[in-house]
Amino acid sequence: SWGSFRYATEVLGLFALALVVLRRYSPRLMLGYGITQGFFLYTGTQIPQLGRIFLTDSTTLAMVGVMGVLVIMQLFRMVATTTGKLTVFGLSVAGVVAVVFFLVQGGLLTAPVGKFLTTINPFVRQNIPLVASVAENRPSTWASLFLELGSLTLLAVFGFFFAFQRLREGDILLIIFGATAFYFAASLVRLTLILAPAISVLAAITVVELGKPAMDIIQQSVIFSRRKLRFQSRVSREFSLGILLIILVLVVPSFVNAVQSAYSPVTIAASSLPVRAFVPDWVETLSWMNNNLPSTSVVFAWWDYGYWISVNSGLHTLADNGTGNLTQIQSIATGFMLNESLAVHLMQRYGVTHVAVFVSYNRGLCGTGAGAPQFCGYGEDSKWYWMVRIANGTKFDTPLGPATINFREIRDNEGRTTEYRRQIIIGGKTDEKAITTNAGGTQLPASNTVLGLLMRDGFPGGLPSGTPDIDGHTPSFFTKAFSSTSSFVLVYSVKYPTATSLTVQLNPAVISSTGTTNITGILTTVTGQPIETQTVPIVVEYTLDKGNTWNLIASANTTSTGAFTVPSSAWPLPAPPSDGSPILVRARWPGDPARLFDIAVSASVPLTKM
Repeated sequence: SWGSFRYATEVLGLFALALVVLRRYSPRLMLGYGITQGFFLYTGTQIPQLGRIFLTDSTTLAMVGVMGVLVIMQLFRMVATTTGKLTVFGLSVAGVVAVVFFLVQGGLLTAPVGKFLTTINPFVRQNIPLVASVAENRPSTWASLFLELGSLTLLAVFGFFFAFQRLREGDILLIIFGATAFYFAASLVRLTLILAPAISVLAAITVVELGKPAMDIIQQSVIFSRRKLRFQSRVSREFSLGILLIILVLVVPSFVNAVQSAYSPVTIAASSLPVRAFVPDWVETLSWMNNNLPSTSVVFAWWDYGYWISVNSGLHTLADNGTGNLTQIQSIATGFMLNESLAVHLMQRYGVTHVAVFVSYNRGLCGTGAGAPQFCGYGEDSKWYWMVRIANGTKFDTPLGPATINFREIRDNEGRTTEYRRQIIIGGKTDEKAITTNAGGTQLPASNTVLGLLMRDGFPGGLPSGTPDIDGHTPSFFTKAFSSTSSFVLVYSVKYPTATSLTVQLNPAVISSTGTTNITGILTTVTGQPIETQTVPIVVEYTLDKGNTWNLIASANTTSTGAFTVPSSAWPLPAPPSDGSPILVRARWPGDPARLFDIAVSASVPLTKM
């Protein structure tokens, strides 16, 4: 289900090739391989997520190619003459060239992408932020391998030696299994899972190969000849017991670690925290969702919790742990890193009803005392770094027009990060603002991002002093609906702003080369209720390039009737475009989140100079 099923079949393919290279081919190999892989291909095409397109995957074609090699070997065995063998060889080469040409020309050949590519070639991982952001997708270290496998790693190395020494068919399979599993587990820490059975069998071979002679000595069933030993006395039982003791010392810790791991709660029971204790926050949250939210609810949450939410509450999420939909994950990352006014429009596209965030507030979780951090970095309080990287360069439609979202990391002369900045480009205008503040030596998103806003709003007992912010306001479009026992998990309901309407008029719209015009307009709700602007004025703009870039004319406030005016004296008329097209004028209002009013943009009105 995670894609690693391909690995098992490719190991069998390499095993078959190895037997061919070692001149151990037999008709039994072709028959066994063909039946096994035939069932695999049939099963794979019946899985909806794979379908028939699975047959053109590069890994599948490689497996089929091995079957072709076995068929060619069988033909060679059946042909006795040199001429016949040359004919088989020529036809085989021609067939391979024809198949490759057909696949390439037809665009049917698909190379590994995403996490499959980064597993094979770990050096491209940093170019794919989504893959690099997943802790399980990072390369292994010797420390992590030893933590997972213990001394079995050392025993497995000797197991390779014994397997090479015997080199039976089973040993060849085990060598290929162990070597490839070692490589992939080193490339992707999650794949320690496929390394574990190979390590176990190789270590077991070492235990048997070292332990059996020692047991024979203890039982007095083997006496070494003097020709094989430089000493005359028989190897003592004490020496054999020492060998067994060493084996036990190497093996027992792995068993102890396995037993201790069995007592560790599953991730959801520990609320995704690195503790060996039951932390009820996520279980409480999912239970609350299941009992209190309608089945049509859509939860906006980081993909880490997608399966938990969809399986345990039956609700819809934008992305799950399969991380197969990069577009959706980019949308989530962008939504968390945008301000409220733009983020709600992105969420509205997906019908989002609730937002869930997981923040590891330090409630004794990662130290106490004056120097203890406010956030421990196990939730979105550390994942926001990856949200910035994944959301960088995202484009989506806003009421103000198509927007491009970029992020920049600012460093000081010593290479330390001082802040992150968000750049929003709409209609040729760039709005750039800092979106992080330094809290206790750690960069945290500010409240001009949805995530920073909700993190600060949900801080248990109120945000402590000494935590700087940029905007410092409370959520307008988000209302806290649930907070878990330790406030690690917060659920907010989304209140979408009231839709507004903005019109603009030119009086007159056709003027002489030296004439002037007054700009008037009205701001209302879509139901016609006038809106009086208070702290957020209307911005009036013009463009000379058909809307690619907009230039400021003036800012204006509306009256109680929703009307506004920009007198001609406030706008020195520019020269019209050289191509004879009119000057376009529009008005836009950034909205008023405090009063739940949405962004409004008027239609462009042409101004013609005669």
